[in-house]
Amino acid sequence: MNDKELLDIIKNSFRLDENNELYRMVLGPKSKRNELFNTLSKIGEILIDFSLLQKFDNLLDTGILTTMSNKFHTKECLVRLGYHIRLERHITKKWNLSLLTAREIKEVINALLGVSYQIHGLLVVQEIVSEMVDAIEKYNLYENNPKGMLMDLHTKNNYPTPTFKPLRVSSSDHKPVWKCVIKDDFFGTKKDHISDPFLQQIEAENDASQKFLFALGKVECPSFICFDKTKEK
Repeated sequence: MNDKELLDIIKNSFRLDENNELYRMVLGPKSKRNELFNTLSKIGEILIDFSLLQKFDNLLDTGILTTMSNKFHTKECLVRLGYHIRLERHITKKWNLSLLTAREIKEVINALLGVSYQIHGLLVVQEIVSEMVDAIEKYNLYENNPKGMLMDLHTKNNYPTPTFKPLRVSSSDHKPVWKCVIKDDFFGTKKDHISDPFLQQIEAENDASQKFLFALGKVECPSFICFDKTKEK
């Protein structure tokens, strides 16, 4: 996927134009951000909870607003959504950066919502958050545990537990970058299943597991959190 295609996914997801100054600032390198970025990120965080309240009409009656917020508005969900729309890949590729931390991805998503609110208003932001929730539900991003699924599959077939081999592939800013390799000794795929690079070792293990499960036809997506929306067409 080229740079324009990566950018188009992000622009379309947040209804934004690359000529907008705020949009360029949010997607720019961290050194170019200012206090306005932090303000936009805080606005976006508030908007997510408010939009959840609007999407689920029964929240006021049942008192489950906190439950729904904890389910959909978590760092893990937003990070996976960031990969879903190729946000991390676009920023790191364009500015030649190392991998973004989970906190950075979360803050950028919140800030993009803040920019969209400044340009389009509340109703459009509610539509965007509704689409985010739909994606979380469709891909089960809040409970995605491919490593556990793979281990269960081995157990059910009376196979030994698979070996997860972590590899530290590089280091930048004193942060290790990990890949994971899982060798298929029993299921007949006849290959090593290798993850994409991640800052967290457990996410590398999950990604390698997802690739293994995809090869076995047990899951629909070949990567743990790097889903490609263009393939849904």
